[in-house]
Amino acid sequence: MTKQGAPDIKNVNKVSSEFGDYLGQQLKQRGFRKSQVQEAILSIAFDVTPSKEHLNVIKTTVRGKPFTCSVKLLDDLGHIHRFTAKGWCSKHNPSKELRSARILSLFAF
Repeated sequence: MTKQGAPDIKNVNKVSSEFGDYLGQQLKQRGFRKSQVQEAILSIAFDVTPSKEHLNVIKTTVRGKPFTCSVKLLDDLGHIHRFTAKGWCSKHNPSKELRSARILSLFAF
């Protein structure tokens, strides 16, 4: 894996590298080899127009703006595997982050 990001800026390349490392760990834990993944694409769109799925996430007070995160994997057999998560995000603020924000993500296949 090349772990390259686009556009070619510092933070994007850092996220790409960390995603590549995380993907490698997840593949190993599940009994797969890195060679079985021909391509992995992570796309994150911030400040998107809220969809029905975003609005279904609202179970508590939501802060921030909606985002969509998508992952597309191409395996060595030519099969494409897709995953999308939709949720809400805001700037880091320790005083407001006393509990897990996992409830604010909705996973759609």
